Amino acid sequence: PAAGALVVAALGWTAARPAAPPPRAARFDIPALGALPFGSEPRLADDGGALVYVALTPEGRRAVFVRPLDSLRARPVPGTDGAVNVQPSPDGRWLAFNTLDDELRRVPTAGGTPQALGRGFRYARVAWRDDALLTEAYGRPGDGLVLLPAAGGAPRAVTRLARGESRHLAPVAAPSAGLV
Repeated sequence: PAAGALVVAALGWTAARPAAPPPRAARFDIPALGALPFGSEPRLADDGGALVYVALTPEGRRAVFVRPLDSLRARPVPGTDGAVNVQPSPDGRWLAFNTLDDELRRVPTAGGTPQALGRGFRYARVAWRDDALLTEAYGRPGDGLVLLPAAGGAPRAVTRLARGESRHLAPVAAPSAGLV
């Protein structure tokens, strides 16, 4: 009797749950990858609402562009001249980007005055982790990946190179699981 009641309760709970919304399809055009500057890889914002990438402005300058998926136009983000690659923050409020002059910077997604976070990161891949940026440690002997506070501050080594290793590349962070 108790087992039967559990089965009935489980079936009732399953039937009472609202149906999951159907997946949202999005189709869009971006410049052919050959037309994007070296180092630029389009990124989908975590909320799925925009595509973010580095492209050339009509004047031939590299800049970060944001293309909302509900729009046919991308807009350049003010303050991102010289960008090499870009990574949106999980909450969508910030863009971290590397520059041709070897800086890692962040800027509000709407644009504004960029904040320099560190030097020596021209082509380094970046992953957001809580309120910090995980990136490759260029020019830091022995360090593999470093964590830079998103508000600025000194980098902290997260991984160290083992004998025979030359670099740790393309970090991926799972903040909710505490994994790198």
